[in-house]
Order: sequence, then C-alpha cells, then structure tokens
Amino acid sequence: MKVLIIAPYANITPPQNGGMHRCVNLIDQVSKFAETTVISFQSTIEWIKHPFKKIDNIHFISVEFFKINNYNWFKKISRRLYNAIIYRIIKRQIKGPADINLISYYSHLIKVLKSNEFDFVILENLSSLNAVSIIRRNSSKSKIIYDAHNFEINLTSIYNKRYKKLIINKEQALHNTVDKVWVCSEIDNELFQKANNYNLNSDIIPNGTVLFPHFPITTNKKYDLLFCGSLDYKPNEEGLIWFIDNCWPFIKSAKSDCNFIVVGSGNLSFILSEKLNTDGIIYLGTVDDVSEYYNQTIISIVPLLKGSGTRLKILEAMSLGIPVISTSKGAEGIECRDEENILIADSASEFTSKILSLLANEKMRQILISNANLLVKEKYDWDFIGKKIEKSLQ
Repeated sequence: MKVLIIAPYANITPPQNGGMHRCVNLIDQVSKFAETTVISFQSTIEWIKHPFKKIDNIHFISVEFFKINNYNWFKKISRRLYNAIIYRIIKRQIKGPADINLISYYSHLIKVLKSNEFDFVILENLSSLNAVSIIRRNSSKSKIIYDAHNFEINLTSIYNKRYKKLIINKEQALHNTVDKVWVCSEIDNELFQKANNYNLNSDIIPNGTVLFPHFPITTNKKYDLLFCGSLDYKPNEEGLIWFIDNCWPFIKSAKSDCNFIVVGSGNLSFILSEKLNTDGIIYLGTVDDVSEYYNQTIISIVPLLKGSGTRLKILEAMSLGIPVISTSKGAEGIECRDEENILIADSASEFTSKILSLLANEKMRQILISNANLLVKEKYDWDFIGKKIEKSLQ
C-alpha cells in the first residue's frame, strides 16, 4: 500500500500543539503498514530527528514556502497578483482567493503523483482541500481522505466574514469532495454528518497520546496549577482569560502561596500578555520538554469554553500521571467521567471550588491519576488507534 500525506505545516516536529501531535502520530502509525510519502514545509533534517518507528518507510518532501515581503508594497502587490494568476491556472478556476500553500507545493505534488500510484492521499489541513481537483486529475484511482482536526464551522466566530463563508462551504461539501473524512470523536462525527445531510463517509480516528508506563512521580511539587496549549489558538486564549478573570483571584485569596504556570507556543495577544502579568502566574512560553513541567505540577487545568476535536493535552496529562480539571467543552470527545478519571466544572465558582478541594485532597488526586491512566491505556494509546487507521485504509 502507498499513502501520500499532505501536511502543509512548517514546525511539525517537535510537536508544540495538539494538531501537530496528531499529524506526527498519524504519520508514525500509517508508516507501519504502508509506504508513506509526506509533503510539508518542515525540513527533512527536522523530520528525521523524530523517533518514527518505521522511518525507512517514510519519504519526506520538504517544500519552501513562498513569503511576501510586507515591508515593500510594490513587491507585496506584485507577489499577490502573481499568486492570484498562478493559482487560477493550476486550479483551472476563476473564483476564490489564492492558496499560497498550494502554490508552494504544487510542482512537488504533480511530480510525486506522476511517479507513484498512491492508494490513498490524506489531507491534514482544511486548505489542503484545494488540492483535491489536482489529485483527481493526476491520480484518479487514489482515494482521498480529509483528516478533520476540528469542526471548523464551530470556530467561525474567530474568523473574518469572507474566510467564515469559505469554511462553511468547504465543510458542507465534503461528501462531494473527498472519499472519506476522519473525525476525532462521536460528537464531531455527528456535526460533520449533519452538515453534509448524513451523506458523509466517515470514520472516527480519535486523538491519542504516547503511554508512559512508568511515569515519574515527584512528591514535592514545584507548581500548583498548569495550563498547556497553543496560546495563539483563540479558544485557548479566551478560556485562559476567563480563568484568570473569574477564578484565579478567588484561588489566590483562599491560598495565597498558590502558583500557576502557563506553557505554550504562539504569539500572545496584547490582552493575554497583560493578564499573564498577574501575581502568582508564571508564563514560560515554549519549552523543550513539557513532561518536565507536568511532573512538577499538582493539577492540570483545561478551562475551554468553545472549540471542537479532542484536547490532546488532557490525554497527555493523564498519561503522565497528573489529575485534570476541565470544563465540559474542554473534555468533549474524550470518554471520561466526572469524579472518576477527571473533574468537570463549567461555572467559575465550581471550577475554583474543585481546584481548591483537589489541591487539599491527595487521596482524591491519586484516585483520579490511577483511573485516568487506565482510561488512556485502554482507549487512547496511539498504537491502539493505529489499528483503527489500518482498518480504515483497507
């Protein structure tokens, strides 16, 4: 079996957010049973640093991304005009904004499609759906799968009106565009099916995590609370600001020595930067090894108010032996149970109360840790999910 994966991202490894974790682990699992080719903006040097189990079965095609010089208006206008013309030529259509990603990897895509007969082409980004017509023209026998990290229609409030319309049109036309869609959860599957009048061919490929069979246990924790996630992802930003405004002052008042670390990649907005400059909050930004900070923290929090997909950071915390407190939205898509393997709180007062209670209750923390680790082993081990991927590609 031959599989082509189009992952139009640059900084995929080491993965710094949930989407990149999913992308890397899908590649790892697919390469176990199929000859795998990956087109991306990541350098081959960085790719081969990752401990893929079957790296000899993976062919990496690294593409240079076209950039526009924002400081030279003439070059900027010229490049945009050039992109608009080239995009319309390669897509054979007049309407629609130019996709810089597609323009960048187009020649590599054509070359690899003409020199290989792929059984499947997996698209790892909503914008990569723009490549479908090109794939159909040059590799008509290939089955195309769209790997949906999120139900983007639910996130359209964070986009401008023009982009919002494009997202809605693309996700509602998936049943006519691709051969199959991979979704992260039952909830996302229902959303995608409803948007496509229940005519969609879909499989649930959940997010997972790497198991740590002997996760380190540190008794004298350095930090009380940890938030980990991409800080330029709007739902993460909004959830974090909500927590800082509505929960943190009361936690700090009840436990004056409490501290809270924030780990994550991405450029901070002005308002989030201001909020993080609060007593007791330690902003670390991007770190080399997040497991080190999980190991030094008592509780991981996921105060999300919107979004879709599944929160990989919950699974990561569970696999590392850290109890999690989350909103219902944050835990959506994960088969967890409140007060069995996670604590769920949807109001600020409940979130605050459960944090203070769990900080003071080591016995409850150990129960949550044990049950959560069992949940991850049984349902969210990537090697287990890999079997679902293989079955979906048969």
